Amino acid sequence: EASFYRQSVGKRLHVQALARFLVASGIGGGALGARYFLDVEQLPLMQLLCLAFCLLVINIPVFIIARRHRGFERRTGKVRALSALMNATIVSDFVSLTLALWLVGGPRSPFQVLYLLHVVIAAAFSTRGVAWAHAATGYALFSGLALGEWLGIIPCHCPLGLVNSAASLDGRFVLAVLCAQGIAMGLGVPIMTTLTSLLQKGEEQLRTSNRELDRRTRMQRDFL
Repeated sequence: EASFYRQSVGKRLHVQALARFLVASGIGGGALGARYFLDVEQLPLMQLLCLAFCLLVINIPVFIIARRHRGFERRTGKVRALSALMNATIVSDFVSLTLALWLVGGPRSPFQVLYLLHVVIAAAFSTRGVAWAHAATGYALFSGLALGEWLGIIPCHCPLGLVNSAASLDGRFVLAVLCAQGIAMGLGVPIMTTLTSLLQKGEEQLRTSNRELDRRTRMQRDFL
């Protein structure tokens, strides 16, 4: 597994940075479309545009660093630094998602399903233990948002059209949402990490077979 991440951490960070550009563009474009084409009421447009802009600005240096380290990295210190940067960007993605979800309805919003997508991405880009840590971070952020709005600690944004109702949150609904998110995230991590582990083993077996084939080819050539 260490060899696998040594070869792929820079490439994964680069893919992650490219995806973040698309996400930031999607937030900005989606906010403009919802406001001016779908006529969504009470949409905090400027806040969403500012969030998208901040995400773009933060991602630019990450993208530049990732482009320089897309190949095989032999220095352990550099691998650790790239891994730390990748984990930090995943945490920042969860924070950005929580802020965006808060602006478009919080736990009322159907976009809460994106937490599961972020957990899957984190599990695909990290080791098993780190993936569980990212899932716990995402769940803590979502739980804090849901409970904060329910208790009245966090002000609610209810843009009609993106949410069905601006009514106060019901405690039973909050509990159901937290249970559903917990189950989805809890199942997403082992499923994705298992699939990633199987892919790594398959890749290693393929490399072993290729080395054995090369060895036999050299033996045949030497014999002839």
